[in-house]
Amino acid sequence: MPGSHRGRFRTPPDGINPGCLSRGEKLVSWLGLGFVVALLAWPLVALLWRGSAVLLVWFFGPAAAMGLATIVAAPVAYRLSRREIVAADYCLCMKCRYPLGTLPPEGTCPECGAQYEHEQLRKCWKWTLDEHWRA
Repeated sequence: MPGSHRGRFRTPPDGINPGCLSRGEKLVSWLGLGFVVALLAWPLVALLWRGSAVLLVWFFGPAAAMGLATIVAAPVAYRLSRREIVAADYCLCMKCRYPLGTLPPEGTCPECGAQYEHEQLRKCWKWTLDEHWRA
């Protein structure tokens, strides 16, 4: 049954389109990816420059900074996104996050041209915030 299993990347139920990520959330994702790549590259760097502690510290410093930034920034980025979505009454475009609350109940997003329906937007954003991101 879609959407029923536990885990970070749950499949949404039928009719639910997960919301897009903000710039802050994308930045956090890239920082996390950089941290993972740095950790995977660590043995290679240690093997190539094992005689130079200065070069190892030079490599480990940015990797540690990326990891720390990811740990600190992720909750902040998600909290700010949640605040933005709730403040817009869950009526943000699923593709570009343009606020659609003051526009007619259905139509096309003036920013990106995506079709929307207020009730469907609310349903999708609530699932994204409560089920998908909280996993």
